[in-house]
Amino acid sequence: MSTIDWQKDSKQLQTAVKLAAQGKTSLARQQLAKLLAGGSMKAGRYLAVLDLEIAAKRGDITAKIALANLYELGSIVDRDLSRAVALYCSALEDNHRDTAGFMLAAGADLGLGRIAFFNHDFTHARVHFERAAATGRPEIKDMATAYLTLMRKGNDEK
Repeated sequence: MSTIDWQKDSKQLQTAVKLAAQGKTSLARQQLAKLLAGGSMKAGRYLAVLDLEIAAKRGDITAKIALANLYELGSIVDRDLSRAVALYCSALEDNHRDTAGFMLAAGADLGLGRIAFFNHDFTHARVHFERAAATGRPEIKDMATAYLTLMRKGNDEK
């Protein structure tokens, strides 16, 4: 069993994801293959991120929203709100050209609303939450409605 250098592995994995985002997928896959061969347990998760990056580059709305969630939360990849916002906005833009993505856009609006909310930009948060509540699946509608209720309560307390 090989020894795992988590700090080194993490840097290599982040580099692989960045290569994928730049469209250099074969270099990214080579780097991940080396890490998997060396016993990195995190490489499998980064391979999933790599696949999302590739799908997002190809215009897959679901992949853009899933990847934006990862960047928003700092889950698996480093937290990058500007990248999350760019992916959410791209998903919304693509949605206007793809009627099948109508329900998916609610997820992007929910994400943009969360980012605006936690940055105290309540005007934009309200716009995104209202859109998500009006067009989303029930679970998205419930979350967006909860944020809107929380915002209303905050205004009532002032």
